[in-house]
Amino acid sequence: MGRSCAPQPVRSAGTPTLGVYRARRPRDSALWRIFDARYEEFEAAYEERFEKTYGALRPVVGRVVEGFLKCGILDFGFARIRCPSCGDEYLLAFSCKSRCLCPSCHKKRQVQFGEFATEEVLAEVPHRHVVFSVPRRLRVFFRRDRRRLAKLAKAAYATIREVLQAAVGDSAAVPGAMACVQSYGELLDLQHHS
Repeated sequence: MGRSCAPQPVRSAGTPTLGVYRARRPRDSALWRIFDARYEEFEAAYEERFEKTYGALRPVVGRVVEGFLKCGILDFGFARIRCPSCGDEYLLAFSCKSRCLCPSCHKKRQVQFGEFATEEVLAEVPHRHVVFSVPRRLRVFFRRDRRRLAKLAKAAYATIREVLQAAVGDSAAVPGAMACVQSYGELLDLQHHS
């Protein structure tokens, strides 16, 4: 019988365990079922119930939800993966590649970004994680104009630069920074961080 090229579990001491590829089953997740059952209802009620508080529903939201509901499902497209050596093959469903909503694609983006930052951007020096939170009274100004979020990140960097230059006594010192804007809190409420 021919040897399979699919990754097989390895369980010897000190080596990582590789598993056989198993397709995701997105329709089994509670998140997928909620969006499938309720998104159209939410979209229809948005203007009346939420627009006054949160502004118009941005078109990108509908596109992301539509992509999420198709992500990982063979019915919406796939690639056939075939090993040229042994001929083993399987189908790999297309992904939505979105961030934040799709747990699978978002995790993949996080891992890729972390790897890129570690290998290509960050020097092997001490780093600090700094969080800037926008006071509640100012959050309303970011709800309807998301372009202001980029200005928020620039203002946060300028503040860090000014504080560090004062600390080292050198106005020519320039710190490096990576800014990530998060526009929600742990309860998915509007809460801007940089």
